[in-house]
Amino acid sequence: MQDAFTEAVGLASVITDLQGRPLVKPSGFCRLCSELIRGTQPGLRNCMRSDAALGAAAKNAPLVRRCASGGLLDAGAAIHVRGRHMANWLMGQVCDESIPADELLGYARTIGADPEAFAQAVKEVPRISRAEFERLSRVLQLFANQVSELAHRNHLLRQRLSQQRSLENLVLHTSMHDALTGLPNRSLFIETIRQTQLRGEGRAFAVIAIDLDGFSAVNDRYGHSTGDLVLKEMARRLSATVRNADTVARIGGDKFAALVEGEVKPTEVARRVQSALRARLCVLGHTLWCNVAIGIETSAVENAAPADLLRNADMAMRQAKNSRRRIRYFSPRLRDKEIAALDLAADMARAIRAKQFFMLFQPIVTAGPQTALVGFEALMRWRRPEQTQLTPDVFIPLAERCGAIVELGRLALDLSCAFASRLRAANPSGKGVKVCVNVSPTQFQKSDIAADVFAALRKHGLPGDCLVLEITETLVMKAGAMVFEKIERLKAQGVHFSMDDFGVGYSNMSMLTQLPLDALKMDISLVRRLETNRQQRGVVRAILNMAEILGLHVVAEGVERPGQLRILREMGCTCCQGFLFAAPLTTEQALALPLPWGEC
Repeated sequence: MQDAFTEAVGLASVITDLQGRPLVKPSGFCRLCSELIRGTQPGLRNCMRSDAALGAAAKNAPLVRRCASGGLLDAGAAIHVRGRHMANWLMGQVCDESIPADELLGYARTIGADPEAFAQAVKEVPRISRAEFERLSRVLQLFANQVSELAHRNHLLRQRLSQQRSLENLVLHTSMHDALTGLPNRSLFIETIRQTQLRGEGRAFAVIAIDLDGFSAVNDRYGHSTGDLVLKEMARRLSATVRNADTVARIGGDKFAALVEGEVKPTEVARRVQSALRARLCVLGHTLWCNVAIGIETSAVENAAPADLLRNADMAMRQAKNSRRRIRYFSPRLRDKEIAALDLAADMARAIRAKQFFMLFQPIVTAGPQTALVGFEALMRWRRPEQTQLTPDVFIPLAERCGAIVELGRLALDLSCAFASRLRAANPSGKGVKVCVNVSPTQFQKSDIAADVFAALRKHGLPGDCLVLEITETLVMKAGAMVFEKIERLKAQGVHFSMDDFGVGYSNMSMLTQLPLDALKMDISLVRRLETNRQQRGVVRAILNMAEILGLHVVAEGVERPGQLRILREMGCTCCQGFLFAAPLTTEQALALPLPWGEC
Protein backbone atom coordinates (compact mmCIF):
# COMPACT_ATOMS: atom_id res chain seq x y z
CA MET A 1 0.00 0.00 0.00
CA GLN A 2 2.93 2.34 0.72
CA ASP A 3 4.31 1.84 -2.81
CA ALA A 4 0.83 2.34 -4.31
CA PHE A 5 0.45 5.63 -2.47
CA THR A 6 3.88 6.86 -3.61
CA GLU A 7 3.09 5.97 -7.19
CA ALA A 8 -0.32 7.70 -7.00
CA VAL A 9 0.83 11.03 -5.55
CA GLY A 10 4.38 11.02 -6.91
CA LEU A 11 5.95 11.75 -3.52
CA ALA A 12 8.27 9.77 -1.26
CA SER A 13 6.66 8.04 1.73
CA VAL A 14 7.58 5.68 4.53
CA ILE A 15 5.78 4.00 7.44
CA THR A 16 7.78 4.28 10.69
CA ASP A 17 7.45 3.25 14.30
CA LEU A 18 6.79 5.82 16.99
CA GLN A 19 10.52 6.57 17.26
CA GLY A 20 10.82 7.35 13.55
CA ARG A 21 12.46 4.07 12.53
CA PRO A 22 11.22 2.72 9.16
CA LEU A 23 9.06 -0.39 9.48
CA VAL A 24 9.25 -1.09 5.73
CA LYS A 25 11.62 -0.02 2.98
CA PRO A 26 10.99 3.67 2.10
CA SER A 27 9.32 4.37 -1.24
CA GLY A 28 10.64 7.08 -3.62
CA PHE A 29 13.26 8.55 -1.28
CA CYS A 30 15.41 11.17 -3.04
CA ARG A 31 19.21 11.26 -2.88
CA LEU A 32 19.16 14.46 -0.81
CA CYS A 33 17.33 12.74 2.03
CA SER A 34 18.56 9.14 1.78
CA GLU A 35 22.26 9.88 1.23
CA LEU A 36 23.18 13.43 2.26
CA ILE A 37 20.83 14.32 5.12
CA ARG A 38 20.47 10.85 6.67
CA GLY A 39 24.12 10.17 5.88
CA THR A 40 25.16 12.50 8.72
CA GLN A 41 24.53 11.81 12.38
CA PRO A 42 22.88 15.21 13.05
CA GLY A 43 20.76 14.87 9.93
CA LEU A 44 19.61 11.34 10.78
CA ARG A 45 18.85 12.32 14.36
CA ASN A 46 16.86 15.39 13.23
CA CYS A 47 14.94 13.32 10.65
CA MET A 48 13.94 10.70 13.21
CA ARG A 49 12.83 13.33 15.69
CA SER A 50 10.88 15.14 13.00
CA ASP A 51 9.27 11.91 11.77
CA ALA A 52 8.25 10.92 15.30
CA ALA A 53 6.82 14.37 15.98
CA LEU A 54 4.85 14.39 12.75
CA GLY A 55 3.03 11.15 13.59
CA ALA A 56 2.49 11.95 17.26
CA ALA A 57 0.88 15.32 16.47
CA ALA A 58 -1.38 14.01 13.73
CA LYS A 59 -4.05 11.92 15.42
CA ASN A 60 -7.12 13.09 13.48
CA ALA A 61 -5.61 15.21 10.70
CA PRO A 62 -2.27 15.30 8.87
CA LEU A 63 0.47 17.63 10.07
CA VAL A 64 2.60 19.57 7.56
CA ARG A 65 5.95 21.09 8.52
CA ARG A 66 9.42 21.76 7.20
CA CYS A 67 12.19 19.25 7.84
CA ALA A 68 14.66 20.39 10.46
CA SER A 69 17.60 18.96 8.51
CA GLY A 70 16.90 20.00 4.93
CA GLY A 71 14.09 22.49 4.96
CA LEU A 72 11.96 20.24 2.79
CA LEU A 73 8.22 19.88 3.22
CA ASP A 74 7.07 16.80 5.18
CA ALA A 75 3.64 15.60 6.28
CA GLY A 76 2.63 12.89 8.73
CA ALA A 77 -0.49 10.94 9.61
CA ALA A 78 -0.89 8.59 12.56
CA ILE A 79 -1.96 4.95 12.25
CA HIS A 80 -4.16 3.80 15.15
CA VAL A 81 -5.36 0.34 16.09
CA ARG A 82 -8.22 0.16 18.62
CA GLY A 83 -7.43 3.68 19.77
CA ARG A 84 -3.72 3.04 20.28
CA HIS A 85 -1.13 4.99 18.29
CA MET A 86 0.84 2.18 16.64
CA ALA A 87 2.79 3.78 13.71
CA ASN A 88 3.27 6.87 11.52
CA TRP A 89 2.89 7.30 7.76
CA LEU A 90 5.09 10.08 6.45
CA MET A 91 5.43 11.71 3.01
CA GLY A 92 7.45 14.59 1.63
CA GLN A 93 10.95 15.33 0.35
CA VAL A 94 9.67 18.19 -1.82
CA CYS A 95 10.68 21.82 -1.93
CA ASP A 96 8.21 24.58 -1.22
CA GLU A 97 8.28 26.51 -4.50
CA SER A 98 7.92 29.77 -2.60
CA ILE A 99 11.31 29.26 -0.90
CA PRO A 100 14.51 30.11 -2.87
CA ALA A 101 16.88 27.23 -3.40
CA ASP A 102 19.77 29.23 -1.89
CA GLU A 103 17.91 29.32 1.42
CA LEU A 104 17.97 25.55 1.58
CA LEU A 105 21.78 25.43 1.28
CA GLY A 106 22.10 26.75 4.83
CA TYR A 107 20.89 23.38 6.10
CA ALA A 108 24.04 21.76 4.73
CA ARG A 109 26.18 23.68 7.16
CA THR A 110 23.75 22.88 10.03
CA ILE A 111 24.10 19.13 9.61
CA GLY A 112 27.70 19.09 8.33
CA ALA A 113 26.92 17.90 4.78
CA ASP A 114 29.02 18.64 1.69
CA PRO A 115 27.63 22.01 0.39
CA GLU A 116 28.31 21.27 -3.28
CA ALA A 117 26.74 17.83 -3.18
CA PHE A 118 23.86 19.24 -1.14
CA ALA A 119 23.27 22.00 -3.71
CA GLN A 120 23.29 19.50 -6.57
CA ALA A 121 20.86 17.18 -4.74
CA VAL A 122 18.47 20.08 -4.01
CA LYS A 123 18.11 20.61 -7.77
CA GLU A 124 16.83 17.03 -8.06
CA VAL A 125 14.06 17.54 -5.50
CA PRO A 126 10.59 18.22 -6.96
CA ARG A 127 9.11 21.66 -6.21
CA ILE A 128 5.45 22.04 -5.26
CA SER A 129 3.23 24.69 -3.75
CA ARG A 130 2.44 24.32 -0.05
CA ALA A 131 -1.31 24.37 -0.83
CA GLU A 132 -0.92 21.45 -3.23
CA PHE A 133 1.23 19.59 -0.68
CA GLU A 134 -1.40 20.10 2.02
CA ARG A 135 -4.05 18.74 -0.35
CA LEU A 136 -1.93 15.63 -0.93
CA SER A 137 -1.40 15.31 2.82
CA ARG A 138 -5.16 14.88 3.22
CA VAL A 139 -4.92 12.00 0.78
CA LEU A 140 -2.18 10.63 3.03
CA GLN A 141 -4.60 10.85 5.99
CA LEU A 142 -7.19 8.86 4.05
CA PHE A 143 -4.62 6.15 3.31
CA ALA A 144 -3.51 6.15 6.95
CA ASN A 145 -7.11 5.80 8.10
CA GLN A 146 -7.57 2.91 5.70
CA VAL A 147 -4.45 1.23 7.07
CA SER A 148 -5.78 1.79 10.60
CA GLU A 149 -9.07 0.15 9.67
CA LEU A 150 -7.35 -2.76 7.97
CA ALA A 151 -5.02 -3.17 10.94
CA HIS A 152 -8.01 -3.10 13.28
CA ARG A 153 -9.79 -5.77 11.24
CA ASN A 154 -6.62 -7.83 11.10
CA HIS A 155 -6.26 -7.48 14.87
CA LEU A 156 -9.83 -8.65 15.41
CA LEU A 157 -9.29 -11.55 13.03
CA ARG A 158 -6.09 -12.60 14.81
CA GLN A 159 -7.88 -12.20 18.13
CA ARG A 160 -10.77 -14.41 16.99
CA LEU A 161 -8.38 -16.98 15.61
CA SER A 162 -6.38 -16.89 18.82
CA GLN A 163 -9.54 -17.27 20.89
CA GLN A 164 -10.69 -20.12 18.66
CA ARG A 165 -7.32 -21.85 19.01
CA SER A 166 -7.40 -21.27 22.76
CA LEU A 167 -10.92 -22.67 22.95
CA GLU A 168 -9.96 -25.67 20.84
CA ASN A 169 -6.92 -26.26 23.02
CA LEU A 170 -9.06 -25.88 26.14
CA VAL A 171 -11.66 -28.33 24.84
CA LEU A 172 -8.93 -30.78 23.87
CA HIS A 173 -7.19 -30.40 27.23
CA THR A 174 -10.46 -30.73 29.13
CA SER A 175 -11.42 -33.84 27.19
CA MET A 176 -8.07 -35.43 27.98
CA HIS A 177 -7.47 -34.27 31.57
CA ASP A 178 -9.15 -34.59 34.94
CA ALA A 179 -10.75 -31.29 35.95
CA LEU A 180 -9.99 -31.68 39.67
CA THR A 181 -6.35 -32.79 39.69
CA GLY A 182 -5.21 -31.68 36.24
CA LEU A 183 -3.83 -35.16 35.58
CA PRO A 184 -4.41 -37.02 32.30
CA ASN A 185 -7.70 -38.89 32.32
CA ARG A 186 -8.46 -42.45 31.25
CA SER A 187 -8.64 -41.60 27.52
CA LEU A 188 -5.28 -39.83 27.45
CA PHE A 189 -3.70 -42.53 29.60
CA ILE A 190 -4.80 -45.26 27.19
CA GLU A 191 -3.52 -43.18 24.26
CA THR A 192 -0.18 -42.78 26.09
CA ILE A 193 0.06 -46.56 26.45
CA ARG A 194 -0.65 -46.91 22.72
CA GLN A 195 2.08 -44.40 21.82
CA THR A 196 4.50 -46.24 24.09
CA GLN A 197 3.70 -49.49 22.31
CA LEU A 198 4.19 -47.86 18.89
CA ARG A 199 7.65 -46.60 19.86
CA GLY A 200 8.57 -50.21 20.46
CA GLU A 201 12.32 -50.63 20.49
CA GLY A 202 11.91 -53.41 23.02
CA ARG A 203 11.42 -50.95 25.86
CA ALA A 204 9.78 -52.49 28.88
CA PHE A 205 6.94 -50.71 30.63
CA ALA A 206 4.37 -51.41 33.32
CA VAL A 207 0.83 -50.21 33.94
CA ILE A 208 0.07 -49.65 37.62
CA ALA A 209 -3.53 -49.27 38.85
CA ILE A 210 -3.97 -47.59 42.24
CA ASP A 211 -7.06 -47.48 44.46
CA LEU A 212 -7.50 -45.36 47.61
CA ASP A 213 -9.21 -48.02 49.67
CA GLY A 214 -11.93 -46.58 51.88
CA PHE A 215 -11.77 -43.11 50.34
CA SER A 216 -15.56 -42.99 50.05
CA ALA A 217 -15.63 -42.97 53.86
CA VAL A 218 -13.74 -39.66 53.82
CA ASN A 219 -16.35 -38.16 51.49
CA ASP A 220 -19.22 -39.47 53.56
CA ARG A 221 -17.75 -38.41 56.89
CA TYR A 222 -16.20 -35.03 56.07
CA GLY A 223 -17.87 -33.98 52.81
CA HIS A 224 -16.83 -33.78 49.18
CA SER A 225 -14.85 -30.57 49.62
CA THR A 226 -12.51 -32.41 51.98
CA GLY A 227 -12.49 -35.41 49.66
CA ASP A 228 -11.49 -33.21 46.72
CA LEU A 229 -8.55 -31.79 48.67
CA VAL A 230 -7.47 -35.33 49.56
CA LEU A 231 -7.56 -36.33 45.90
CA LYS A 232 -5.49 -33.29 44.90
CA GLU A 233 -2.90 -34.09 47.55
CA MET A 234 -2.79 -37.74 46.50
CA ALA A 235 -2.32 -36.66 42.87
CA ARG A 236 0.56 -34.40 43.93
CA ARG A 237 2.22 -37.16 45.97
CA LEU A 238 1.80 -39.68 43.19
CA SER A 239 3.31 -37.33 40.61
CA ALA A 240 6.25 -36.61 42.92
CA THR A 241 6.89 -40.32 43.47
CA VAL A 242 7.45 -41.33 39.84
CA ARG A 243 9.95 -39.93 37.32
CA ASN A 244 9.23 -37.00 35.02
CA ALA A 245 9.27 -39.36 32.04
CA ASP A 246 6.52 -41.52 33.56
CA THR A 247 2.81 -40.76 33.24
CA VAL A 248 0.33 -40.42 36.10
CA ALA A 249 -3.44 -40.29 35.50
CA ARG A 250 -6.66 -40.16 37.42
CA ILE A 251 -8.85 -42.91 36.00
CA GLY A 252 -11.97 -41.91 37.90
CA GLY A 253 -13.29 -41.53 41.42
CA ASP A 254 -10.59 -42.64 43.85
CA LYS A 255 -8.63 -44.58 41.23
CA PHE A 256 -5.31 -43.50 39.74
CA ALA A 257 -2.87 -45.12 37.33
CA ALA A 258 0.79 -44.79 36.41
CA LEU A 259 2.73 -45.79 33.31
CA VAL A 260 6.40 -46.41 34.08
CA GLU A 261 8.89 -47.09 31.29
CA GLY A 262 12.42 -48.40 31.02
CA GLU A 263 14.53 -50.57 33.24
CA VAL A 264 12.60 -50.14 36.48
CA LYS A 265 11.18 -52.69 38.87
CA PRO A 266 7.41 -52.16 39.03
CA THR A 267 7.25 -53.63 42.53
CA GLU A 268 9.69 -51.02 43.84
CA VAL A 269 7.70 -48.24 42.19
CA ALA A 270 4.49 -49.65 43.68
CA ARG A 271 6.02 -49.74 47.16
CA ARG A 272 7.16 -46.12 46.86
CA VAL A 273 3.68 -45.13 45.74
CA GLN A 274 2.14 -47.10 48.57
CA SER A 275 4.40 -45.46 51.14
CA ALA A 276 3.73 -41.96 49.79
CA LEU A 277 -0.04 -42.31 49.65
CA ARG A 278 -0.36 -44.03 53.01
CA ALA A 279 1.42 -41.22 54.83
CA ARG A 280 -0.69 -39.11 57.16
CA LEU A 281 -2.27 -35.98 55.71
CA CYS A 282 -4.01 -33.05 57.37
CA VAL A 283 -6.93 -31.50 55.49
CA LEU A 284 -9.14 -28.72 56.85
CA GLY A 285 -8.16 -29.62 60.39
CA HIS A 286 -8.76 -33.36 59.93
CA THR A 287 -5.94 -35.87 60.24
CA LEU A 288 -6.53 -38.64 57.73
CA TRP A 289 -4.96 -41.82 56.40
CA CYS A 290 -5.81 -43.75 53.25
CA ASN A 291 -4.97 -47.36 52.57
CA VAL A 292 -3.81 -48.24 49.07
CA ALA A 293 -4.38 -51.25 46.82
CA ILE A 294 -2.16 -51.61 43.74
CA GLY A 295 -2.39 -53.84 40.68
CA ILE A 296 0.37 -54.22 38.06
CA GLU A 297 0.39 -55.36 34.44
CA THR A 298 3.59 -55.44 32.38
CA SER A 299 4.45 -55.07 28.70
CA ALA A 300 5.33 -58.76 28.59
CA VAL A 301 1.79 -59.36 27.31
CA GLU A 302 2.18 -59.44 23.53
CA ASN A 303 -0.23 -57.69 21.18
CA ALA A 304 -2.40 -56.53 24.07
CA ALA A 305 -4.69 -53.55 23.49
CA PRO A 306 -3.91 -50.57 25.74
CA ALA A 307 -7.36 -50.73 27.31
CA ASP A 308 -6.82 -54.42 28.09
CA LEU A 309 -3.53 -53.67 29.85
CA LEU A 310 -5.27 -51.10 32.05
CA ARG A 311 -8.17 -53.48 32.66
CA ASN A 312 -5.74 -56.23 33.70
CA ALA A 313 -3.96 -53.89 36.11
CA ASP A 314 -7.35 -52.84 37.49
CA MET A 315 -8.34 -56.47 37.94
CA ALA A 316 -5.13 -57.15 39.86
CA MET A 317 -5.81 -54.06 41.96
CA ARG A 318 -9.26 -55.37 42.95
CA GLN A 319 -7.69 -58.64 44.01
CA ALA A 320 -5.14 -56.72 46.08
CA LYS A 321 -7.95 -54.71 47.64
CA ASN A 322 -9.76 -57.85 48.78
CA SER A 323 -6.71 -59.56 50.24
CA ARG A 324 -4.02 -58.94 52.81
CA ARG A 325 -1.52 -58.51 49.99
CA ARG A 326 -1.91 -54.92 48.87
CA ILE A 327 0.22 -55.23 45.70
CA ARG A 328 -0.68 -57.82 43.08
CA TYR A 329 0.50 -58.63 39.55
CA PHE A 330 -2.03 -59.61 36.94
CA SER A 331 -2.01 -63.20 35.78
CA PRO A 332 -4.37 -65.35 33.73
CA ARG A 333 -5.26 -67.06 36.99
CA LEU A 334 -6.53 -63.74 38.32
CA ARG A 335 -8.65 -63.29 35.22
CA ASP A 336 -10.10 -66.76 35.69
CA LYS A 337 -10.76 -65.90 39.33
CA GLU A 338 -12.55 -62.70 38.31
CA ILE A 339 -14.71 -64.61 35.85
CA ALA A 340 -15.48 -67.19 38.51
CA ALA A 341 -16.43 -64.36 40.90
CA LEU A 342 -18.85 -62.98 38.34
CA ASP A 343 -20.36 -66.43 37.98
CA LEU A 344 -20.72 -66.66 41.77
CA ALA A 345 -22.45 -63.29 41.87
CA ALA A 346 -24.87 -64.47 39.21
CA ASP A 347 -25.65 -67.61 41.29
CA MET A 348 -26.13 -65.75 44.57
CA ALA A 349 -29.85 -64.88 44.28
CA ARG A 350 -30.67 -68.47 43.35
CA ALA A 351 -28.53 -69.76 46.22
CA ILE A 352 -30.42 -67.60 48.75
CA ARG A 353 -33.73 -69.04 47.56
CA ALA A 354 -32.29 -72.55 47.63
CA LYS A 355 -31.14 -72.03 51.25
CA GLN A 356 -27.52 -72.79 50.43
CA PHE A 357 -26.39 -70.20 52.98
CA PHE A 358 -26.16 -71.30 56.60
CA MET A 359 -24.53 -70.19 59.86
CA LEU A 360 -21.74 -71.54 62.00
CA PHE A 361 -21.10 -70.24 65.51
CA GLN A 362 -17.71 -69.70 67.14
CA PRO A 363 -17.66 -69.39 70.95
CA ILE A 364 -16.51 -66.24 72.74
CA VAL A 365 -15.12 -67.09 76.16
CA THR A 366 -13.66 -65.42 79.23
CA ALA A 367 -9.87 -65.10 79.28
CA GLY A 368 -9.53 -65.98 82.96
CA PRO A 369 -8.20 -69.25 84.36
CA GLN A 370 -11.74 -70.66 84.44
CA THR A 371 -12.99 -70.52 80.85
CA ALA A 372 -16.67 -69.62 80.65
CA LEU A 373 -18.96 -69.09 77.66
CA VAL A 374 -20.21 -65.51 77.14
CA GLY A 375 -21.39 -65.56 73.55
CA PHE A 376 -21.05 -66.75 69.96
CA GLU A 377 -20.08 -65.03 66.75
CA ALA A 378 -22.38 -66.02 63.89
CA LEU A 379 -20.35 -66.81 60.75
CA MET A 380 -22.12 -67.35 57.44
CA ARG A 381 -21.10 -70.04 54.97
CA TRP A 382 -22.21 -70.86 51.43
CA ARG A 383 -22.52 -74.56 50.66
CA ARG A 384 -22.52 -74.95 46.88
CA PRO A 385 -23.76 -78.27 45.50
CA GLU A 386 -20.64 -78.91 43.43
CA GLN A 387 -18.07 -77.37 45.78
CA THR A 388 -16.98 -77.12 49.38
CA GLN A 389 -18.09 -74.35 51.71
CA LEU A 390 -17.32 -70.74 50.76
CA THR A 391 -16.38 -68.27 53.49
CA PRO A 392 -17.56 -64.65 53.81
CA ASP A 393 -14.29 -63.17 52.53
CA VAL A 394 -15.20 -64.77 49.17
CA PHE A 395 -18.90 -63.99 48.80
CA ILE A 396 -19.53 -60.86 50.91
CA PRO A 397 -17.57 -58.53 48.55
CA LEU A 398 -19.48 -60.11 45.66
CA ALA A 399 -22.79 -59.59 47.45
CA GLU A 400 -21.93 -55.92 47.94
CA ARG A 401 -20.99 -55.54 44.28
CA CYS A 402 -24.07 -57.27 42.88
CA GLY A 403 -26.60 -55.76 45.32
CA ALA A 404 -27.46 -58.94 47.22
CA ILE A 405 -25.92 -57.83 50.54
CA VAL A 406 -29.16 -56.51 52.06
CA GLU A 407 -31.05 -59.75 51.44
CA LEU A 408 -28.07 -61.77 52.65
CA GLY A 409 -27.86 -59.62 55.78
CA ARG A 410 -31.52 -60.20 56.58
CA LEU A 411 -30.94 -63.93 56.22
CA ALA A 412 -27.99 -63.75 58.62
CA LEU A 413 -30.12 -61.91 61.21
CA ASP A 414 -32.92 -64.44 60.91
CA LEU A 415 -30.65 -67.49 61.24
CA SER A 416 -28.71 -65.92 64.13
CA CYS A 417 -31.88 -65.06 66.04
CA ALA A 418 -33.19 -68.58 65.43
CA PHE A 419 -29.99 -69.94 67.02
CA ALA A 420 -30.23 -67.49 69.93
CA SER A 421 -33.81 -68.64 70.58
CA ARG A 422 -32.77 -72.30 70.71
CA LEU A 423 -29.79 -71.39 72.90
CA ARG A 424 -31.98 -69.66 75.46
CA ALA A 425 -34.55 -72.47 75.40
CA ALA A 426 -31.89 -75.16 75.95
CA ASN A 427 -30.06 -73.24 78.69
CA PRO A 428 -32.42 -71.06 80.74
CA SER A 429 -29.55 -70.17 83.07
CA GLY A 430 -27.53 -68.77 80.16
CA LYS A 431 -29.85 -66.01 79.09
CA GLY A 432 -26.99 -63.50 79.28
CA VAL A 433 -25.14 -65.20 76.44
CA LYS A 434 -25.18 -63.04 73.32
CA VAL A 435 -24.98 -63.80 69.61
CA CYS A 436 -22.77 -61.46 67.56
CA VAL A 437 -23.78 -60.78 63.96
CA ASN A 438 -21.56 -58.99 61.42
CA VAL A 439 -23.28 -56.14 59.56
CA SER A 440 -21.90 -54.89 56.26
CA PRO A 441 -21.47 -51.09 55.96
CA THR A 442 -23.45 -51.29 52.73
CA GLN A 443 -26.26 -53.17 54.45
CA PHE A 444 -26.29 -50.70 57.34
CA GLN A 445 -26.52 -47.69 55.05
CA LYS A 446 -28.75 -48.92 52.23
CA SER A 447 -31.45 -50.70 54.22
CA ASP A 448 -33.65 -49.97 57.21
CA ILE A 449 -31.38 -52.03 59.42
CA ALA A 450 -33.36 -51.22 62.57
CA ALA A 451 -36.60 -52.53 61.04
CA ASP A 452 -34.80 -55.69 59.85
CA VAL A 453 -33.35 -56.35 63.34
CA PHE A 454 -36.65 -55.73 65.11
CA ALA A 455 -38.47 -58.04 62.69
CA ALA A 456 -35.99 -60.87 63.35
CA LEU A 457 -36.22 -60.38 67.12
CA ARG A 458 -40.02 -60.41 67.07
CA LYS A 459 -40.13 -63.48 64.83
CA HIS A 460 -38.11 -65.50 67.34
CA GLY A 461 -39.44 -63.91 70.55
CA LEU A 462 -36.14 -62.39 71.66
CA PRO A 463 -35.23 -59.25 73.58
CA GLY A 464 -32.80 -56.83 71.98
CA ASP A 465 -30.04 -57.43 74.56
CA CYS A 466 -29.34 -60.94 73.26
CA LEU A 467 -27.97 -59.52 70.01
CA VAL A 468 -24.65 -57.79 69.31
CA LEU A 469 -24.19 -56.10 65.95
CA GLU A 470 -20.56 -56.03 64.84
CA ILE A 471 -19.84 -52.94 62.76
CA THR A 472 -16.60 -51.96 61.02
CA GLU A 473 -14.32 -48.97 61.21
CA THR A 474 -15.32 -48.20 57.60
CA LEU A 475 -18.90 -47.67 58.78
CA VAL A 476 -17.62 -45.50 61.64
CA MET A 477 -15.81 -43.30 59.13
CA LYS A 478 -19.07 -42.95 57.21
CA ALA A 479 -21.02 -42.23 60.38
CA GLY A 480 -23.26 -39.38 59.35
CA ALA A 481 -26.48 -38.32 61.04
CA MET A 482 -28.46 -41.18 59.46
CA VAL A 483 -26.03 -43.81 60.76
CA PHE A 484 -26.15 -42.35 64.27
CA GLU A 485 -29.94 -42.29 64.16
CA LYS A 486 -30.10 -45.98 63.22
CA ILE A 487 -27.68 -46.93 65.98
CA GLU A 488 -29.66 -44.95 68.56
CA ARG A 489 -32.92 -46.66 67.52
CA LEU A 490 -31.35 -50.07 67.98
CA LYS A 491 -29.66 -49.14 71.27
CA ALA A 492 -32.99 -47.95 72.62
CA GLN A 493 -34.27 -51.53 72.26
CA GLY A 494 -31.28 -53.03 74.06
CA VAL A 495 -29.23 -54.11 71.03
CA HIS A 496 -25.48 -54.05 71.71
CA PHE A 497 -22.75 -52.83 69.35
CA SER A 498 -19.16 -53.98 68.91
CA MET A 499 -16.51 -52.60 66.57
CA ASP A 500 -15.04 -55.46 64.56
CA ASP A 501 -11.41 -55.82 63.41
CA PHE A 502 -10.36 -52.88 65.56
CA GLY A 503 -6.79 -51.59 65.24
CA VAL A 504 -6.01 -52.08 61.56
CA GLY A 505 -8.23 -49.53 59.83
CA TYR A 506 -8.78 -45.85 60.41
CA SER A 507 -9.22 -46.13 64.20
CA ASN A 508 -10.77 -42.70 64.60
CA MET A 509 -10.40 -42.20 68.34
CA SER A 510 -12.67 -39.17 68.57
CA MET A 511 -15.45 -41.15 66.90
CA LEU A 512 -15.16 -43.88 69.53
CA THR A 513 -16.20 -41.39 72.20
CA GLN A 514 -19.31 -40.45 70.21
CA LEU A 515 -20.59 -43.89 69.21
CA PRO A 516 -22.55 -45.86 71.83
CA LEU A 517 -20.34 -48.95 71.60
CA ASP A 518 -20.22 -51.77 74.11
CA ALA A 519 -17.11 -53.63 72.97
CA LEU A 520 -14.09 -53.68 70.70
CA LYS A 521 -13.02 -56.81 68.82
CA MET A 522 -9.26 -56.67 68.46
CA ASP A 523 -8.14 -57.71 64.98
CA ILE A 524 -6.51 -61.09 64.56
CA SER A 525 -3.37 -59.50 63.08
CA LEU A 526 -2.64 -57.81 66.43
CA VAL A 527 -2.91 -61.11 68.29
CA ARG A 528 -0.94 -63.25 65.85
CA ARG A 529 2.55 -61.97 66.81
CA LEU A 530 2.02 -61.19 70.47
CA GLU A 531 4.62 -63.71 71.60
CA THR A 532 7.44 -62.43 69.39
CA ASN A 533 6.84 -58.76 68.71
CA ARG A 534 7.30 -56.22 71.50
CA GLN A 535 5.78 -53.38 69.48
CA GLN A 536 2.71 -55.48 68.82
CA ARG A 537 2.33 -56.07 72.54
CA GLY A 538 2.58 -52.31 73.09
CA VAL A 539 -0.24 -51.66 70.63
CA VAL A 540 -2.46 -54.28 72.27
CA ARG A 541 -1.75 -52.86 75.73
CA ALA A 542 -2.64 -49.36 74.50
CA ILE A 543 -5.94 -50.61 73.07
CA LEU A 544 -6.83 -52.35 76.32
CA ASN A 545 -6.01 -49.24 78.39
CA MET A 546 -8.05 -47.03 76.07
CA ALA A 547 -11.00 -49.43 76.18
CA GLU A 548 -10.91 -49.41 79.98
CA ILE A 549 -11.03 -45.60 80.00
CA LEU A 550 -13.98 -45.63 77.59
CA GLY A 551 -15.80 -48.33 79.56
CA LEU A 552 -15.63 -50.92 76.75
CA HIS A 553 -14.75 -54.56 77.08
CA VAL A 554 -12.38 -56.11 74.54
CA VAL A 555 -12.60 -59.42 72.69
CA ALA A 556 -9.29 -60.67 71.26
CA GLU A 557 -9.87 -62.53 67.99
CA GLY A 558 -7.69 -65.29 66.55
CA VAL A 559 -6.31 -66.73 69.79
CA GLU A 560 -4.70 -70.02 68.74
CA ARG A 561 -1.84 -70.68 71.19
CA PRO A 562 -1.61 -70.81 74.98
CA GLY A 563 1.21 -68.24 74.90
CA GLN A 564 -1.09 -65.70 73.30
CA LEU A 565 -3.77 -66.36 75.90
CA ARG A 566 -1.26 -65.98 78.75
CA ILE A 567 -0.07 -62.57 77.50
CA LEU A 568 -3.63 -61.37 77.01
CA ARG A 569 -4.55 -62.42 80.55
CA GLU A 570 -1.54 -60.58 81.95
CA MET A 571 -2.56 -57.44 80.07
CA GLY A 572 -6.10 -57.62 81.46
CA CYS A 573 -8.02 -58.71 78.35
CA THR A 574 -11.33 -60.16 79.53
CA CYS A 575 -12.64 -62.11 76.52
CA CYS A 576 -11.15 -64.20 73.72
CA GLN A 577 -12.18 -66.04 70.59
CA GLY A 578 -10.22 -68.45 68.45
CA PHE A 579 -9.28 -72.01 67.56
CA LEU A 580 -7.56 -72.47 70.92
CA PHE A 581 -11.07 -72.81 72.35
CA ALA A 582 -13.16 -74.02 69.41
CA ALA A 583 -13.54 -73.79 65.66
CA PRO A 584 -16.81 -72.44 64.22
CA LEU A 585 -19.51 -74.95 65.19
CA THR A 586 -22.82 -76.07 63.75
CA THR A 587 -25.96 -75.21 65.72
CA GLU A 588 -26.10 -78.68 67.28
CA GLN A 589 -22.41 -78.62 68.21
CA ALA A 590 -22.71 -75.19 69.75
CA LEU A 591 -25.76 -76.16 71.81
CA ALA A 592 -23.86 -79.18 73.16
CA LEU A 593 -20.70 -77.23 74.05
CA PRO A 594 -19.60 -78.36 77.56
CA LEU A 595 -18.69 -74.94 78.98
CA PRO A 596 -20.19 -73.07 81.93
CA TRP A 597 -21.95 -69.76 81.35
CA GLY A 598 -20.22 -66.57 82.35
CA GLU A 599 -20.01 -62.83 81.72
CA CYS A 600 -17.37 -60.82 79.92
